[in-house]
Amino acid sequence: MIPGNSQLHRPVLSHRIKRLCVSLVRPAPRRNQEQKAELLTRLAAHNNLPKLKVKNVEKLRGIPSFYQSQRAMARVHAKAPGGNGFDGAGILVHDSDELISFAESHGVTCCPGESGELADEKVTYVTHCFYGDVGLIEKIDNSNLITAQFDLDGDNLGPIRPHTSGDPNAMLDVDKDVLAVLLSDSAKLSLGIPRPYVQLTWTNGQQPTLVALDVAPERLPYFTPDEDARLGKLFYEARARMMVPIAEQGALTPRIPGGVFVKELERV
Repeated sequence: MIPGNSQLHRPVLSHRIKRLCVSLVRPAPRRNQEQKAELLTRLAAHNNLPKLKVKNVEKLRGIPSFYQSQRAMARVHAKAPGGNGFDGAGILVHDSDELISFAESHGVTCCPGESGELADEKVTYVTHCFYGDVGLIEKIDNSNLITAQFDLDGDNLGPIRPHTSGDPNAMLDVDKDVLAVLLSDSAKLSLGIPRPYVQLTWTNGQQPTLVALDVAPERLPYFTPDEDARLGKLFYEARARMMVPIAEQGALTPRIPGGVFVKELERV
């Protein structure tokens, strides 16, 4: 061996060893949100069941989704002490007297708990509402089975809820005048609740009677992708409308801590 030859190659060898060590300890590239969403979609399609994890729901952005948006909203309000959310709307779910007072203040008949003691001639209807807009109507028979989903004209929407026993030939069985009152009262009540989405439960007697209200349903309906996107768009629009009064008061205008809001200086 030529003296000094090992010394000549030692820096090169040392450099290669360092590069090898770095490549061995370098972490694998993290999947971005689009890749995660695609992977979850593939898993759901493979198992024919929704596989969205709660901890990942609020991270999926860009595509309107009713299911993901409402789960994220529910997780936010679940952090509030007292169980009624940061806006206090949960009291309408837990306190019958508050629900009656709220409904009657809007001119709506309310009998909480009646849905559990339905007469044979009565049917339960659930309106899915988005801050002044009604997305769809669900009909539930006396055995608490979902019969079908209907649009605002009373037409059957078909099998838009997988994993439920729906009848594509079912009729809404509501007079036009009664349907108009049901939709009007649903929109009016939901506009008085500071949530993008609420469920209102009604019985159909001589007139629609409110029997329950839920601002954060534990068991969200799972719709087909097209219907989920349609209702997701309604959710986004409802949330935007909720921000209008806040924005008009200047509460959303960026400022440094301790800054003073001067409306005349606000950029248009």
